[in-house]
Amino acid sequence: MKVYGVAVGVAAVAAAGQLWLALWARVLAPDEAFHPAFATWGNDVWPVQLVVLVWCVASAAVLGAVAAGGKPLVAALGALAPSFVVIAWMPADTATTTAVALVLGAVIGGAAGFAVAAWRGMGRCAVVWLGWVWLNVALGVVVYDRPRRDAHVPVDPLGMFTWTSNYTTGYDSWVLVPALLVATALSWWAGHRGDRRPILGAVAGPLLLVAVYVAVWPLLTGGADGSPDRLGGGLVAWLSVAVMGAAAAALIGTIQARRGSPAAV
Repeated sequence: MKVYGVAVGVAAVAAAGQLWLALWARVLAPDEAFHPAFATWGNDVWPVQLVVLVWCVASAAVLGAVAAGGKPLVAALGALAPSFVVIAWMPADTATTTAVALVLGAVIGGAAGFAVAAWRGMGRCAVVWLGWVWLNVALGVVVYDRPRRDAHVPVDPLGMFTWTSNYTTGYDSWVLVPALLVATALSWWAGHRGDRRPILGAVAGPLLLVAVYVAVWPLLTGGADGSPDRLGGGLVAWLSVAVMGAAAAALIGTIQARRGSPAAV
């Protein structure tokens, strides 16, 4: 029974803590994120706000599963604990969309939790990826030149520090390099520890973020909800990291196998 309490408690605290932190840092800015009056041209901010919501719940569910050594379904339910408060934060017009987004986050986190239960090494690497995402968010908050103190801080793509992160300019492919280095390092670490599937260390975070972006896509209509195309950059970025990270992990696995490492890709 204790393990269920751990799964629920850690997931609930992680979800509430991340959502509060996002709100405090103005990464999550519900008062600016949705403007029904702008339905004629769409909304550039709201799509990424949904990504932040889904990510906070999904990653919290994963943390709950890691802490409990399993119980992904229980952890997913725990991650939904702050849902009523979050929905109250959001504009009334977005209540249904917000609720669906939170549930999708729990589903994604629960599904990832099954993989964590099967491969412990993936859980360790998933925690590192979660920390990596928030490190990049923190850097974005620190360097962003706010037009006013209560302005929202753009974080697109989520988990990648772009220096010029905003909703009007793009980013160069070099911003993928730090995440790719993390993926490579985690796959080496997992292989060095003798984990059965070190490749999961490389792709755990990127694939979780890809799933988050894909889940948000159908929630957008192109009107006041914003265009799904707004998510294209982040989706492609993390998918690229997942593919290149998997390739690097395969290469590292081959090298370690030749050196007699017990790990296998």
